[in-house]
Amino acid sequence: MANPLTGAIATVTSVTAATDLKYLFDMLKITELGLNFDVDETEISELSGSGAGVEMLAGLTNGTATFSGQYPKAAPMIGNTGLVTYNGTAVAFVKDWSMDIDFGEAEITAFDGTTPPIVKQYMPNGIFKWSGTFNASANSAAAPALPAAVGATGTAAIFQLFKGATNNHTLSGAINYKSLGHTIRKPDVQQLAYSFSGSGPLTETQGDTYDPLRVAPASSAPGTATAWAVPSFDLTALTPSIVITFGSGRTYTIKAYLKSLRIAVNVGQPIAISGTLRMFGPITTA
Repeated sequence: MANPLTGAIATVTSVTAATDLKYLFDMLKITELGLNFDVDETEISELSGSGAGVEMLAGLTNGTATFSGQYPKAAPMIGNTGLVTYNGTAVAFVKDWSMDIDFGEAEITAFDGTTPPIVKQYMPNGIFKWSGTFNASANSAAAPALPAAVGATGTAAIFQLFKGATNNHTLSGAINYKSLGHTIRKPDVQQLAYSFSGSGPLTETQGDTYDPLRVAPASSAPGTATAWAVPSFDLTALTPSIVITFGSGRTYTIKAYLKSLRIAVNVGQPIAISGTLRMFGPITTA
C-alpha cells in the first residue's frame, strides 16, 4: 500500500531556458505551491419523461498555479535594509512596503485543425499594471503627503528591497498616492497607511550581491537598471514549461506564464515573493 506524500520531497523547476520564470525560480527559495484545475461543465439533461439525475458534459480545463517563496534563494534576507523614497526624500519610519504587479491577459482559445484544445488558452496582453501599499509612523518633522492632486501623472519613487555596499537593490518608477489613512489612538504611535498606483515603466536596479528577479543574470551587473517587460510566452513552442515533482517519479508538467507577482518587504521578516501562473497548454501527470 502506498504512503501519503508530504511536501518535504517536492520541487518546482522551469525547464525552459531564457525565460523570466527560469530566472525567477532560480532566485527564489520556493516554500509553497498550489495547483488549481477547473473543468467547465454544461448540463445536457434530456426531456426524457422521467425524473432521472442531471446529465453533465465536461468541457475545457482552466488552470492556474500559485507559489510563495523567499528572496534570495542562496540566503534569504530580512527586510531591515528596505526603504521607501518619494520625490527624492526617504519616507521616515516606514515599517513595510508591498508591490503587486498584474501582467494582464487575454483568452485566445480557438479551433485547431491539428490538435483540438483541451485546456483554455490565454496569453499576456502586452501591458501590465503595478500598485502597492506601505505603512509608516507619523512624525513631527514633516506633514504627511496627501493623495495625488487632480491631473497628476506620477511622482518618482524608489522601493528598496535591500541595501548593498555600493549598489542597493530597488524597484522604481512614477507613482500616484491613491489613498492615505491616518490612525490616531491614545496612547499609540500614530499610523500612516498609504496605497499607490504605478504610472509608466517599472525599473529594477540590481544590488551588489544578488541577481535581478526577472532578467538574465549574465546580461546585468550590480547597479544595472532594467525596465520590466511583459512575461515570457511562446504559444508555438509551448513555453515556458514547468515541472512540479511531488514524489518519486510523480510529476506535473504544465505550460504556464507569469500572471501576477507580489513583493513584500517587512522590517523584521524575510523578503517575500509570491505569484500566480496561468496555464495555457497541455497538462500531463506521471
